[in-house]
Formats: sequence, structure tokens, C-alpha cells
Amino acid sequence: MLANGLIVTKNLSQVHPAHLTVIDPETMRPACPDTPCPEPSVARLSAAGDTVYVVGVRSILRYRWTGLALERDTGWQFDYVAGTRQTHGWDAVLADGQAWFMDNGAHRYVTSMIGRGVARSANRLIRVSLDDARDHDAVEVSGLPGGSVTNPPLYDPGRRIVVGYDSANCCLRAWRFNPATRTLVPLWQRAGLACVSHMLLDPASGDLVTNDYCRRGEEVVVLGIETGVERSRVRVGGGMQGVVFPSVGWGRDLYWCSMRRVARIYVG
Repeated sequence: MLANGLIVTKNLSQVHPAHLTVIDPETMRPACPDTPCPEPSVARLSAAGDTVYVVGVRSILRYRWTGLALERDTGWQFDYVAGTRQTHGWDAVLADGQAWFMDNGAHRYVTSMIGRGVARSANRLIRVSLDDARDHDAVEVSGLPGGSVTNPPLYDPGRRIVVGYDSANCCLRAWRFNPATRTLVPLWQRAGLACVSHMLLDPASGDLVTNDYCRRGEEVVVLGIETGVERSRVRVGGGMQGVVFPSVGWGRDLYWCSMRRVARIYVG
């Protein structure tokens, strides 16, 4: 949703170019003709103000609402696939003046993401400055071949910590971002943690909530975002590894949505 209240959506395809559709929330009718993109897009859209960011299958680009239509910002684009064998990126998180996302999004998920990567390369955490797309960086998450994800990283703006993961190789990793030098300083790494879903963060406590697919069932895990140390965990079960969206509750609770069940969890 844009700051002006308009809703922007698109088609999902790895083959056909994306088309952005702007919807008036009052009438649920198109607010303007569809805007074609130069390439397909699998990732979900992101927005800041009245600007929409599109992670295509090889580039990240953006469109601004002019009052009548979406217009492409031709001066801002980064081809993150160029010169590599990476596959498409997933959703971008907009924080601290940067777009953060991960690549190698193609996979063969059936019941879990473990070992289901398609590319032979390691997946990467990618940073692109919102001020200048020529200012960008990419770091490997686990460094292992066959790395893959199906969701975005998490960014803590208060602590300037970004958390990425390699779902196919069961690895979770955190860095601290230095905006002055545009560098990522490694903080911690958790090998063997089979996480894949969207993650949640309690900014006050630094509780990072993720999932771990182990013993052929799903467990929800709370880690300290600055250390990676496990604080608590609870088993929610289910034979499939969840790849979707948890939601925060109204207190120290959350709703964990898996592929076959929804669980309400309290964080002590």
C-alpha cells in the first residue's frame, strides 16, 4: 500500500513480464492502466511513501506514483544477477536507506526447503542504497552450494542488525551494518537451524522469532538478535516446514502460521 492509500499488486511469473496494477481501495477498481515492467518478478512488492520497489528475476527497480500513474525511475536500477549464476531474488526489506533482499529464490520445495535449492551457488544477502543504486553490496550467507530461500531477510533499525538465512543448507546469520562505511560486520552464525518463514522481532527485548524444522516437525524458536543465543523454543508440530507469515498478537504473543495449522504462542 502506498502512503496515499492506493493498493499496488502484480502478477507472479518467472516467464512473463510483471504488470503493476494500482487499485483504488474505495471502489476496488483500477486507478490507472497497468504498468508493464521490463522483466518477470516472483518476489512480493515493497513500498516507501508513494514509491514501489520491484525485485525482478535479475534486477531491482522502482516506480513512483505521479498522481495519475506509476512511472519508472530509470535512474535507479541494479542488476544483481549480472556476471553470476544466481537465480531470482525474493522480497525486499526497505530500512536504513537501503533495500535488503536475498537471491537464489528458485527451489524445489515440497514438504521442506532443506536441500531443495536449484542453483549450484551459495545464496547471498544483497544491499542496494535507495539514494544511489550504484552503491550496493552482496555477501554469501552460508557460503555453501545449493543455497536457497523463499522469503526476505530481517532488519533491526535500532541496532542496525540484518539477519539472513540459507534455508536449503539450514543456516542463519547476522551482521551489523555500518552506514558510514557501507560495510557489514559479521556478528554470529547458527549452523543447523532450519529456518525459512518470515521472522518477527520485538524491538524492545531484541527477541528474534524464527522457525526450526527438526525431528520431522516444526518448532518456533526465540533468539537474541545481538548474540544468536537461543532463549526459548516450543514445538508446534506439523509435517511440513512452514514458509509463510507469522503475525504478532496484542501482548507477548504471536500467531504462527504453518502449512497445515495456526498456533498461538506466548513468549515468556
